[in-house]
Amino acid sequence: MTDDYWSNFKDPDPMLAFLRHKASDRKFRLFAIACWRRILDLIPDVRSRVVIEIAEGLIGGKFNERELVLARFNAQDVFDPNVKGVNFVQEINGEIRDAAMAAHCLSLYDFVSLDGEPCSQSGLNVAYGTADLAAKAASRSRTFSVERQAQSQLIRDIPGNPFRPATLDHRWQSTSVRDLALSIYDNRSFDQMPILADALEDSGCNNREIIQHCRGDGPHVKGCWVVELILGKE
Repeated sequence: MTDDYWSNFKDPDPMLAFLRHKASDRKFRLFAIACWRRILDLIPDVRSRVVIEIAEGLIGGKFNERELVLARFNAQDVFDPNVKGVNFVQEINGEIRDAAMAAHCLSLYDFVSLDGEPCSQSGLNVAYGTADLAAKAASRSRTFSVERQAQSQLIRDIPGNPFRPATLDHRWQSTSVRDLALSIYDNRSFDQMPILADALEDSGCNNREIIQHCRGDGPHVKGCWVVELILGKE
């Protein structure tokens, strides 16, 4: 892997493989959530939608692992033939089934299951599985390769470029910069990223990578490396 390849890759799998032992478990899970949010319009069933809110809330400390386990079991009803019967599962819309399975994959976490048995699934594996299933679901309305390319862009937004690691001078972290970054993170107000670039420059930031990323076309999602750098998240 090289800097040039990283900047132009259109398949997330080699990028995820390269990030093994480089990105945090949290970053991989945020990528999986971002992939799933791209297909949110394919999910009519509220049980699958609840999974993503709890999975994301678990990362932020708003929910616990048991709540995620319960949500996962409820969402599994959407596609599990053991629950609904083989005929039902075969008859439901294919994209809905794939999207529901992506939600199920997204919900796998390091936890103790309801029956007390330990269950472990790394964030990297969750990222691989969720991205693949989400792309399959989306491919019924747009091509698989187009969705995978979009997912590659998400990776470039979340952990950033491992060949160009950025640092943030503490003098650039003014109150206005931190407050704006926190608002963007909490409210998903990524349309304010150019305003964040202005605030950083006003604070003396002259890091070209940081400023360009804020003013770039994105996409920007929860986990964006600039916002996380400001907030001290990993």
